Amino acid sequence: MLYIIRHGKTDWNMQNKLQGHMDIPLNEEGIQMAIESGKKNKDVHFDICFCSPLTRAKQTAAYFLGDRKVPVIYDDRLKEMNFGIYEGTLNYRTDENCPVNVFFKDPANYNGVKDGESTKDLMNRTKDFLDTVSELSAMLGDEEPDFGSFEDDSDISPDAIGGAEMAEVSSASAGGA
Repeated sequence: MLYIIRHGKTDWNMQNKLQGHMDIPLNEEGIQMAIESGKKNKDVHFDICFCSPLTRAKQTAAYFLGDRKVPVIYDDRLKEMNFGIYEGTLNYRTDENCPVNVFFKDPANYNGVKDGESTKDLMNRTKDFLDTVSELSAMLGDEEPDFGSFEDDSDISPDAIGGAEMAEVSSASAGGA
């Protein structure tokens, strides 16, 4: 089974600043979110943790896992979407002229911005990561994981993912995770 956990809150989340690939740490609330989520899921067994190399994701994994002896592998393909020159933009969701809003309102038609990536780029690197995990699982003799699939790009819902909450991904729920 594959579980997906989003990082906890950062100061930039609170300030409505677009983070993307910017390496922003958790704030105190984000740390507490990760700790609490770890406590809620203390009985869930994890063989391995794959994690974005961004500080907020590393911190979330560390606080979530606590003293569990779970190996953590950092992978660039798990970074947040790259919003290029718009990273650090304040109040991007309420600025109708900010082109990254297309991603949040109509992700299937988001083509990216200068120095950033498109929804298709994001989906390709995510698929590449999931394919790697599937191959690794098969090499280890585990049953091949079922990650489900996106029927088309319109199934993407960035707002469906909350902070530091765990989502179980299966064929029934992958479209909204």
